[in-house]
Amino acid sequence: MALEAIDRADSTDKEKVRAEIEKTSNFVGTGGVFNMSPEDHLGLGLDAFRMLEIKGGTWTLID
Repeated sequence: MALEAIDRADSTDKEKVRAEIEKTSNFVGTGGVFNMSPEDHLGLGLDAFRMLEIKGGTWTLID
C-alpha cells in the first residue's frame, strides 16, 4: 500500500504519501480488503475480523 501511494504521489514526502494512502480503496492485503480515508486509518470493516475454532482437526468459522 505504501509503495503504491509513493508511486501515485510521485514523491516520498510524508504529507503527500499520507494523502495518497487515505485515498486507497479496495486494496487486497493479508488482513482483508482495505478502504482507507482521512477518518479511518485502519481501513478494515468488521467483516475482516472473524473468529475461528478448531473442530475435528480443521478450522471452522464461529457465527
